[in-house]
Formats: sequence, structure tokens, C-alpha cells
Amino acid sequence: MNLLGFLAVRKKITVTWNLTIFKYLFNYSIHILGVTILFQMVTFFDRKIILNYCSIDELGIYAIGAKISSLLNLIFSALLLGWFPRAMSMKDNPKLKKIIQSFHDFAWILLFPFIFIFFTFNNELIQVFAPAYNKALLVVFFLSISIIFIGI
Repeated sequence: MNLLGFLAVRKKITVTWNLTIFKYLFNYSIHILGVTILFQMVTFFDRKIILNYCSIDELGIYAIGAKISSLLNLIFSALLLGWFPRAMSMKDNPKLKKIIQSFHDFAWILLFPFIFIFFTFNNELIQVFAPAYNKALLVVFFLSISIIFIGI
């Protein structure tokens, strides 16, 4: 499907190099790159450690729970990735503290329904995606709680 999309728009794609834009993007993304690499390392090593100390079935339970709880992380990340550049552009604004507080209040009002729906229907998500792994509910609960606290 991606190949068909690429073939349909291939004549409109041009590759150009602009050093100014590259420097700007590099300076913006170098901080995100480090966090992304560390996140991937944590994901790899926690599964490696679980595999060494637990059975393959327990690793499967953890993997299913981690994937389902990552749906909540997707919602938080989308909101924060959209807000962070805007917040950094206002870093010299004397009203920044009030702006951040009002955004925080707005974000919780916006995110609370998603969190409520997620916790209400996470059992159904497990039944749809992995019916044999009901034990993953506990993993989903604890990982989701940690995602909420990290998102605060």
C-alpha cells in the first residue's frame, strides 16, 4: 500500500539540501534523539531482564501489557509534542508560568475522558488483541499509572 502511494506522488517529491534548515532541525532534534535512544534501550533491556528472570509466557504477558498501555502514552505524547515547541517559543514571556498552568489544567480536562475510557475498556482491549493473556491487566494498570505520572 505504501508503495502504491509512493508511486502516485513520486513526481512531486524533490530532494533538496539547505544547511540553514539542517542546522535548525539538528539543534531542535538532538535533544529528542537522546531521549528516543534511551527509551528504546530501556524497552530492550527490560524485556531482556524479564526474559532472564522469568519464563517466556511471562515475557509475553509483559509485552502485551506494554503495548496496550502504550496507547495511553500515544495520547500524552501527541499533546506534549505539539505543546513543547510552542512553550519553548514563549520562554521569555513574563506570563509563562500562568500560561503553562492554564495549559496543564486544559490538558487534564482534555485527557481525563481518554484516561477514563482507557481504564474502563482495557480488559476488552486485551480480549480483542490477546485473549489468552488476561494476566496482562495488572501490567497494563501499573504501566498506565506510570505513564500518567510521567505525563504530569
